[in-house]
This record gives sequence, structure tokens and C-alpha cells, in this order.
Amino acid sequence: MRFALLSLALFTAPSVAFAGHTPVVFAGTVASNSITSGPFAGKAPGTPVRLSFQVTTPGVITSPNQYEDYAVDLATFELDIGGAVAGPKASSPPSLGVQDNFPVADGLHMFFAPLSLPSHAFECECHEQTGTIFNSIAIQQTTGTYSGALFSLVDWNVFGPGGQIGVVLNQVTIHPDVASPLGTNYCVSNPNSSGFPALIAASGCSSVGINAITLTTTQMPANKSALVFYGPNAIQTPFGAGVLCIGGGFNRLAPGASNASGVYARVLNLDVPPASSGASQILPGSTWRFQTWFRDIGGTTNLSNATAIAFTL
Repeated sequence: MRFALLSLALFTAPSVAFAGHTPVVFAGTVASNSITSGPFAGKAPGTPVRLSFQVTTPGVITSPNQYEDYAVDLATFELDIGGAVAGPKASSPPSLGVQDNFPVADGLHMFFAPLSLPSHAFECECHEQTGTIFNSIAIQQTTGTYSGALFSLVDWNVFGPGGQIGVVLNQVTIHPDVASPLGTNYCVSNPNSSGFPALIAASGCSSVGINAITLTTTQMPANKSALVFYGPNAIQTPFGAGVLCIGGGFNRLAPGASNASGVYARVLNLDVPPASSGASQILPGSTWRFQTWFRDIGGTTNLSNATAIAFTL
């Protein structure tokens, strides 16, 4: 199957996927390991393996309605085996192919590609021979989590000095584009000096490993100090000129200010405190609630409504 796919004549056609970045996560465990040196040596069977990256859309169609190849954003690529991490080799970047009914099978294909570690490489291919998993080669129409058991054949290997690691696929998740809406809004907000209530919205990817979430608050007064804070519980109680929607303790992100249009955007970086450590660490399987506090004219303070985000692996 691999050689048949590689031999397809290039056929350039517009993709039905919108332009953007789609996160993909392969999760599995070490099945066997014969690598003798380097950071992956000695990783025992059962060790968690995580391959994560974003692909850019649209891709390049190599067979209409059957196969589309997507470029990997190298800055987002990470292969993690039990805490030992490798990136891609920039001179030979990997790509992800989405296969639908070619000629029968569905699949995801990352062909042999070198890693940033000397003498290391990887491949990750999943086949399903009845063609029942995917209905499109447009990756944004294949979002969801797929159990490794759905695939009849998986070739996920990491190559290094002395041998290779064989990996068992537990699941693969194709997330919505990182510009997609995220979270569930709740609670109320009172009007501020802009004449409107401030509204918070999240966009991005719920995966902790992908770490791509932006919190944007609109309808704020212009050029006013602001900060986003988060906590575990939902409440609704008066606070200043607004309504406090979060209880159970507060965790503040770095402060900033609204712009001339009354918009305040804050990237949520899960790799730095408070989100990265301690009791306020944001972990897969947890739900946290986010709200924006801001100053208004006359020395008053107000708040946006709130949004709840359920975080995943």
C-alpha cells in the first residue's frame, strides 16, 4: 500500500478544508525496544508514547477524493517517549497523509522521516482495510478520537542506534482547527462604560499537549487594565460593578490591557505557572473556568461573563 501511494501522480486541486492549523495527537505505549543508545534507550514496554503536531490546511491532493497530504508545522512537532523528547529534522520534514477508500482502505500515513536526534527516525501509519473510518480526505471533516483497535494494521516505529521501538497505538485524535470556538460560556455580565456587557470567548484546542488556546474578551472599555483569572467552580455573586462567576480559589494570568476597540486577548500558556504546576496546574481530564476582570472609568471594576473548558490529553 505504501508504494502504491507513493507512486501516485501528483494532482493539484483545491482542498475543501479552510486555511488554518489542525492539531493531531497519536497516543500509545512502547511494545518493544532494542535501541541501545540515546534518550530513548531503555524505555520499557508500557512506557507512554505521544506524537503531537499541527498540520497546515489545505493540503495537496495526490488522488482526488482518495488521498491528501498535509504539511506538518515543524515548530509544533514533538515525539515524547516517557519524558524523552525529539523533534523533526528540518531538512527532511514529515507530512501527514489522509487516505479515504484508496482503493478500499482508510488510513493515516506518516512515512519514514528522520528526527532531530542523530541516527534517529520514525514512521507512523494506520490502515483500516474496509474503508469505514473516514468519509473525506479533508482533515477538518475527520475530527474526532479514533481507537487504535479500529485499525487493522498499525506501523508505528521509532528507529535509533542498535534497533527500534515498536509502538502500540491506543488512540489518535484529530482536533478542530486552532481558530475554532472552544468552551461553554455561562453566567452573566453587567454593562460597562462601553454601553455593553463584556463577553469572553475561547478558541483553539482542548488538548493540554497541543497547548493552543486564546481567550478573547470583547465589548470592554478602551485602553483599560485587565487580567484573566481561572478557578474550578461556577458561582454567580455580585463583585464590584459586575458578577463574579468563578469560585474555589483564583489563579491569575499575566495582566494586560484592552485595545482601542475594547478587545483584550490573552494566550493561555500551559507550560508556565500557574497553569504548569501546583494545585492550579491544568491537567488532562480537568475542567477550569475563565473570566476577565478589568478597570472602568471612575475607579470602578467590572467583569466579563465566564467560559468553562474541559481539557483533554
